[in-house]
Amino acid sequence: MSKKLITSLALTAAMVGLAACSEAPEDEAADAQDQGTEEGEMPEQEMPEPDLEDIPDVVAEVEGEEITGDQFRMMYESQFQQAAMQSQMAGEEIDQDALKDETLESMVGAQLLVAYAQEEGYEASDEEIDELLEQTAESSGAESVDEMLESIGEDGPSEEEMRADAADQVLINQVVEEIDVEDPSDEEIQELYDQQYGQMQQEAEASEEDSDEESGDSGGTEIGEGPVAPEEDSEEESGAEDQAEAEQPEVPELEEVRDDLEQSLIQQKQSEAVMEKVEELREDADVETHL
Repeated sequence: MSKKLITSLALTAAMVGLAACSEAPEDEAADAQDQGTEEGEMPEQEMPEPDLEDIPDVVAEVEGEEITGDQFRMMYESQFQQAAMQSQMAGEEIDQDALKDETLESMVGAQLLVAYAQEEGYEASDEEIDELLEQTAESSGAESVDEMLESIGEDGPSEEEMRADAADQVLINQVVEEIDVEDPSDEEIQELYDQQYGQMQQEAEASEEDSDEESGDSGGTEIGEGPVAPEEDSEEESGAEDQAEAEQPEVPELEEVRDDLEQSLIQQKQSEAVMEKVEELREDADVETHL
């Protein structure tokens, strides 16, 4: 097995459901960190470094195919970077031993799926390989596959290696697409909606109640009850209320996000089904790990 595309392996790890730290996009994590720092909620911390010492030359053999230490380092660094940002936001330390085990298991699972696809006669066409490479280039910020190859440099995988890796990923995608899962029920969609937007809804309702109470308390002043507040102060209070309302995120209705929630549930079901498939394949597979 040649050097795997980090993007390709990360996708496989997420689909298999074994890489627990692969769910937070880097841009979102970075934005959240910047916002927290600006608001004084999260002091800047030094990013931890991945522990890559004592990684053997071969970390595993799967059905006679080796997963090398270099391949593992590439994948682990990618997973570690995402885990580091998540741990920094949560104020927790990374369990690198556990992360290494998860990373290796995801790589073993990917190789098992490739071997299964080859045995079942799946094939990756040039068109499918080209499309995946173009998607990978676009996601990396490159305008073309050639530009992506130039940015990788001589130390990275060659175009031939990348095409071979993309072919493996196409095979894995084909296996995943053949796995049938049940459509999410209305109850499952409602439950996910409540999980994702329930707190926002509660905060919005609480904010609205506070606003109503303040409006009631600041009613007009009767004659003889004291001096009337200057109009300038009233305008400042109104501006502050408008700003608070603008900062309060709008909670979407269920039907507005129904398609997104349904797709998220389908992907979750697919991930669970793929993990079950990997476990099934591993029972009869020749797998040795050396971490």
